[in-house]
Amino acid sequence: MKIIKGKLLVFLGLVIGVICIGLGIVSLISSSNALISNLGKTLPKIAEQSASNIGGRIEGQLSSLEIIAASNIIKDLKNPWKNKMPILLEEVKRSKAVKMGIADANGDIKYTDGKSANVKDRSYFQEAFAGKGAVSE
Repeated sequence: MKIIKGKLLVFLGLVIGVICIGLGIVSLISSSNALISNLGKTLPKIAEQSASNIGGRIEGQLSSLEIIAASNIIKDLKNPWKNKMPILLEEVKRSKAVKMGIADANGDIKYTDGKSANVKDRSYFQEAFAGKGAVSE
């Protein structure tokens, strides 16, 4: 009797163990598929909202820069760089930018960090020279 009872307990234990493992695997696959489906729906919406948020921030920065560029001190070609630099430095601090600069029609630019370069061939300069707001990487 003890042998049959022992064999039955082992058999039932194995059957219950296999059933539990099977149900665990089915649950894992089901929840994984549900999670992937949910992410497939929500991630594009989050990316869209983030892009819209960043676009709004860029538009705000461009508007601020347009206001600065429209000031008489900045627009005046006869006004020396030393008079324009404090205005740009103040804006760099306010906007937490790395640096700002002013370019002439030839693409020669002076930056607030003391460096200079030529940006005539860059797409953002050509767009800005055409009167459009431009952003680069």
